[in-house]
Amino acid sequence: MEDVKLSAAAAEFVSLSKTTQEEIYVLRMHNGEDNRLTTGLCQAVLTAMDLIERRCPVGTAGALIVTGAHPKFFSNGLDLNHAFETPGFWDKSFYAMLRRVLSFHLPCLAAINGHAFAGGAMFAMCFDYRFSNSRRGYICLNEIDFGAPLQPGMLACVQSRLTPSALRKCVLEGHRFTGPEQLEAGFVEATVDPSEEGVLKAAMVQARKVMSKAASGAFGKLKIGINVDILDKLTIAAKDAMDQRLDDYDAERLAMRSPAKL
Repeated sequence: MEDVKLSAAAAEFVSLSKTTQEEIYVLRMHNGEDNRLTTGLCQAVLTAMDLIERRCPVGTAGALIVTGAHPKFFSNGLDLNHAFETPGFWDKSFYAMLRRVLSFHLPCLAAINGHAFAGGAMFAMCFDYRFSNSRRGYICLNEIDFGAPLQPGMLACVQSRLTPSALRKCVLEGHRFTGPEQLEAGFVEATVDPSEEGVLKAAMVQARKVMSKAASGAFGKLKIGINVDILDKLTIAAKDAMDQRLDDYDAERLAMRSPAKL
């Protein structure tokens, strides 16, 4: 592997390398121990993907693998205070990153080396191929436990991958899926022994199998077709519409609790 130089701002949150004889890029996230999806990390991923596209443009064989630098976490999700207090975070950073992966012109593979919670799980589900740690690491949407509704785009990222029963268990129960359960539910293509970076190696094997499919120039367009329903929901308009529905729901519940007027 050879290192690929990033801007100082991006290098604070991610590192990028590539195989020496082919265009397979490996992006490692290192935003603290648990890779919270802050503006800095999301923008660093976007910067790295822009650089990859310049080096490996549409019509070139290649692939992108994303993993966590720390063995315990792929990503522990959003920093909610940051997400709601930072102007433009949803559309220009978090949603923009998810949309970029869902429509990227190269095969995108997630090497889910450890825990992937909430927004981290949604991010992982945007990838074309997903491999996880068979020994350690849960995939979980725990919004039910801290009272946070899921926006349409966030839910769509997961809904598109799971069986209906697994989706119910994931969203309404906040179940923590182990490696074997992740495979059965549809989160991942395979669970892998993590010894000697086994998860990353499995993703690399798959990347070498599919990288040539990008050479025709149609890979990104076909991905857009597959993922169009998710992409349509990863917008501020969809988020605002859901926020209004949730406000109406709260108002109706409040009205029902009010004393009846005689």
